[in-house]
Amino acid sequence: MPRRDSTLSTVVQALVALGGVLALAGASPAFSVGEDRASNGLILYSKKVGANVQLFTVRADGIGRTQITRGPAQAGRGEWSPDGRLVVFERIAADKSRTAVATMNADGSGIRELTPAGQQADPSFTPDGQWVVFTRDGGPSDNGIWIMKADGSDPRRLTRNPFMRSGACGCDEDATVSPDGKRVTFVRYTAGERQHALFSVGLDGGGLKRLTPYALAVDAEHDWSPDGKRIVLTMHAPPGTVRSANVVTIRADGSDLRAVTWFKGGTLHAWAGSYSPDARWLAVRIQGGGKDGVYVVRLDGTGLRRIATLGPAPSAIDWGPAG
Repeated sequence: MPRRDSTLSTVVQALVALGGVLALAGASPAFSVGEDRASNGLILYSKKVGANVQLFTVRADGIGRTQITRGPAQAGRGEWSPDGRLVVFERIAADKSRTAVATMNADGSGIRELTPAGQQADPSFTPDGQWVVFTRDGGPSDNGIWIMKADGSDPRRLTRNPFMRSGACGCDEDATVSPDGKRVTFVRYTAGERQHALFSVGLDGGGLKRLTPYALAVDAEHDWSPDGKRIVLTMHAPPGTVRSANVVTIRADGSDLRAVTWFKGGTLHAWAGSYSPDARWLAVRIQGGGKDGVYVVRLDGTGLRRIATLGPAPSAIDWGPAG
């Protein structure tokens, strides 16, 4: 197993001890969509609409918020294709009997379910757009990461969570492929979701490696920087009554943890979303204190600005390629 646990634990303790809290409006110059076209891709996110979760897009300056899916089926955990023309997402049937991996055009048209039966979720394209990785629950003790072609054919298993027993999660979630197309990162939960850590595995299912200690308690949502050097994720999820979730970045090997947000006290929380196409910004979710929303922020934590409001429901965020 990796030998970084003690180092990372020390870093985490130091971060928790910090007293700084980011201002939620006006602390730094606002994001300007004109300052770099490489940051102009649409941001995809999910939001609760009535009783259902649906997908929306918004520009990085907060203009043009558009709902692109509608009920009765629910749509969540959307991810852009590399060229920005398609979205792959999880589609929950109106009667909640199944969850399918589906694709659609960027405007929400042309929905096509790739997995017509069973429980599949958390999909993401490979960098060449030819394959989709996803989570599959095959039965009470059968959870893992799978890969299939982008048309839904040729499904193959990559991982099997060893902690899932009789339907209690143990789960492998949020598979995301490295920009070089060689590794798949995902979050592994132990039985009863008591512990969770970031892992990676090869596209052939070999070379399983744990990247973070379970003590970091990372959230499933994470993203690779476009150059493949760093990963953004959330530590301390789920948060405790006196502990806030915060966004951090690490190197691709799990080392060099750096904080992006420093919330504490369990009132405000920050959740990782996605890198901008030029890797200069992050899209994140802030929760608590009436500040719930999608935000953009620089990698050093400055320039935080809300671009879309959210309710308390979970939201997955993905920043699309530059237009």
